[in-house]
Amino acid sequence: MNKTNVIFPALIAGSFCISSVAEKTQKPNVVILFADDISAREFPIYGSSVWSSPQSNNTSDLRFRAKTPVIDNFAQRGCWVLNTWAATVCNPSRAMMMSGRYAYQTKWWNNKDKGYGPDEDGKIDTWPVYMSSPLTLGTVAQKSGYGTYWAGKTQMAGSYAKHGFDEGCFTPGGDLNDNDNPFTDFKLEYKNIGGKRVMVNSDTDQPCNTYLQHGWYWYPHVKLMNDPSAPNQIVWWPNTPESKKKFGLGTFGPDVELQFVFNFMERKHSEGKPFFVYHTTHLGHDAFNWLNPQAKSKWPATPIVKWDGEKYTRTEPFITMEPMNKEKLLLSFKNQMAQSLQIRLLLLNVELGQRLLILL
Repeated sequence: MNKTNVIFPALIAGSFCISSVAEKTQKPNVVILFADDISAREFPIYGSSVWSSPQSNNTSDLRFRAKTPVIDNFAQRGCWVLNTWAATVCNPSRAMMMSGRYAYQTKWWNNKDKGYGPDEDGKIDTWPVYMSSPLTLGTVAQKSGYGTYWAGKTQMAGSYAKHGFDEGCFTPGGDLNDNDNPFTDFKLEYKNIGGKRVMVNSDTDQPCNTYLQHGWYWYPHVKLMNDPSAPNQIVWWPNTPESKKKFGLGTFGPDVELQFVFNFMERKHSEGKPFFVYHTTHLGHDAFNWLNPQAKSKWPATPIVKWDGEKYTRTEPFITMEPMNKEKLLLSFKNQMAQSLQIRLLLLNVELGQRLLILL
């Protein structure tokens, strides 16, 4: 495919404004990467003198400062926001992005403070965002003539299919009651031990002290929505003989998401239809480390991808169930997350053959 041109508009609403005035010309493709729990201070482009350590403390130690030359270059060639108002935690920020509305309209105030109301079937539960907003991000894109794809962390109440997306590849967000995944036991759950409700690691059956979650990095939980391999269904992945054969401890959730995103892009390109991708990546969010439950860092190691001007070099973490040594624990896991996120931006820039409109 041909080289991609990338545009960074300042406002999300601008993408559809551009689409509407470009009816007589080729519509730009739109990709929104919605990073999770990453403060602006983590990106060198903002010039902060303080950032996060692997233990999530404040630090000015340069060993733990992210190196993001690709993101820096994109920002310098385009633009970046200096002042904005937004929710600072997962659920409300996703509700705002999905609906284009503030919390007083969605009623999603905090992770544990969300309004209750009737869903489309009249059942009283967490009020789905699509019930509070007549137009979601996906439906606006669909009405503009785009093929729509949603990848990554969901954390939306109600039906995946009612948010305006044609297809999806989801890693755990809000569906932590799903106990029927036959492919991985990297999850935390509550058990009654000695008359007390205790959170345990399902992989080891040992108690742990963190928040309830399922694995989304290594050996991840993955669901597909209306994928060509399972039309009109929501199914657990891996769901084909080939993917089941390859799936294992070395499977990295963000890579799986990206594989399905690229496949969707290629199919839409072949169809001559513009695409809209909403990629709510987990990258940047802390996580329980199932491969090393005793690790002190809040961020499990990720693959590191480096560009030397001619080719990529990818280094995988050494995956073992043995405890890591102190030197490995001091690695900049936060920096690895940032590198993994920015390399996905670069891949989008070099792999696709149509004009892209990418929003951060």
